[in-house]
Amino acid sequence: MLVLKRMTSLQVRDCEPLEEIFDLEGLEAVDCTQVLPRLWHLDLVNLPKLRQLWNRDLQGTMCFNSLGHLSLYKCSNLRHAFVPSMAQCLPNLQQMEIKECDQMEGVIADEEGQGRAVEEITFPNLWQITLECLPNLTSFLLWKNHMLECPILSKLSIAHCPKMRSLTWQSSMEIDNGTPSLFTPQVQCPKLEWMVLSHMDNLSKIWSDDPQETLTFDNFRKCRFRIVRGLKMCFRIGWLQV
Repeated sequence: MLVLKRMTSLQVRDCEPLEEIFDLEGLEAVDCTQVLPRLWHLDLVNLPKLRQLWNRDLQGTMCFNSLGHLSLYKCSNLRHAFVPSMAQCLPNLQQMEIKECDQMEGVIADEEGQGRAVEEITFPNLWQITLECLPNLTSFLLWKNHMLECPILSKLSIAHCPKMRSLTWQSSMEIDNGTPSLFTPQVQCPKLEWMVLSHMDNLSKIWSDDPQETLTFDNFRKCRFRIVRGLKMCFRIGWLQV
């Protein structure tokens, strides 16, 4: 693979046959740190056959530790963006935008035979998440018994994701026995300030029964709901007084 030490931005668009972005086969873990060490912005647009961003599990090696902005748009064959161990390779990711990826079921998902056990997935510098027009997305973290931590996330926008009920994976039994909430104790985002939820047909509950397990409302400034037909309640007065 060509080593480009000075490249900070990469855009790949309108390449119909393309199935993967980075071919990491043959690279040792030590070599991975030398690949695109300054890449800050990755923008993937209209890649209808894209199956994966890279073709090898890096087992936690910080290969893309400069990447700050990731944008996926019209990658209609992409079922997920990362497996859990790959997500751990993005410690400086600040903004994530995923739009019009028709087959995406989860942003982070487990694949049989890949990855390793990860108890907690952390994006320490992620402050903005935008998810739009993802008709098959069911959750952000499509992997059971694991946690998602975004300690400085301040902006969250989710629109036109009709199948999404929760940010974390929910079993069919959990769905049948109760009403899953968008935020669960497995999602930690204590600094959330701004949230927009629009056209989410399956969403009926935003917070767990005790939202203080997930976040405080000290930083909350703006919340907008638009055409969320199944939503039963926004806030309880007691939460806002805490």
